[in-house]
Amino acid sequence: MSDYKLTPLERETIILWNEAEDAVYIDTCNPNLIKRLNSAKKKHPTKFKVEPPDNFGAVSAIVSKDVIRVSLHAPMTEEKRERLSTQAKEWQEKNGV
Repeated sequence: MSDYKLTPLERETIILWNEAEDAVYIDTCNPNLIKRLNSAKKKHPTKFKVEPPDNFGAVSAIVSKDVIRVSLHAPMTEEKRERLSTQAKEWQEKNGV
């Protein structure tokens, strides 16, 4: 089983956030999130507990709720997307990129 590679569907992130506890439980295969969790653990070891990766590279973490924020954003309108694209093109032309 050690040669088995997880499929993209199996490489998931699960966040368990309940109202009764002061911690959030995270299980993830996402390499960027794993790096962020380990970096945060080094800076704030009392707020983050990150277990070593399992055989598939997944990590389990326990994170204090006071350092977690959930943010939802409205989707970007097509008008704003076009405006930003135009601004980026103008910047590239101006800077010879």
